[in-house]
Amino acid sequence: MNPKTQSVECLLESMKVVHQEKSLLKSVGVDLVSFETVEDNLWDSIKTLVGMPEEKEGTFISDHWFGIAYDFIKGEIDKEKAVELIISWNDQEKEDAFLNCVHDFIEQQCITSPELKAKAGTVYDAFQNKLGIADLSIVSNRAFYKAIRNLGYEVKRGTKNKFYIIGIDLKSEAS
Repeated sequence: MNPKTQSVECLLESMKVVHQEKSLLKSVGVDLVSFETVEDNLWDSIKTLVGMPEEKEGTFISDHWFGIAYDFIKGEIDKEKAVELIISWNDQEKEDAFLNCVHDFIEQQCITSPELKAKAGTVYDAFQNKLGIADLSIVSNRAFYKAIRNLGYEVKRGTKNKFYIIGIDLKSEAS
């Protein structure tokens, strides 16, 4: 077994133990926020090991894989399957997760209507700010615009080399 697999197994087992202990203490009326912090730190370690992007508070890129870890914690899948799924997250899954992230952003931060038009750069900046990655250059504007197109919106070149997204606008810009 390779070191990455061993490390992910160990971290998943640790998450399970922390979750079980937290549940036991909660059942007798003790609410320990520190247990949630430990769970979060363990999950962050797993994400780092397998190369998932670093996320800021309030983001949701890795929710799918956290769901797999939680399925293991609840006993719905075995440890080997959970480790395999988490370690083998591939480029298509990354792209799907990113597409879901952009979709969720549009649902939460934008209004949609065929007659709307937003400056593409403004929407891109708002997306990066929402994720807390504005200064990290993790997501290129090309990848973002590709996801926008894949979600059925049109990105058009306007005057003075500006790009616009047809069919959406930011809620904050539309008010």
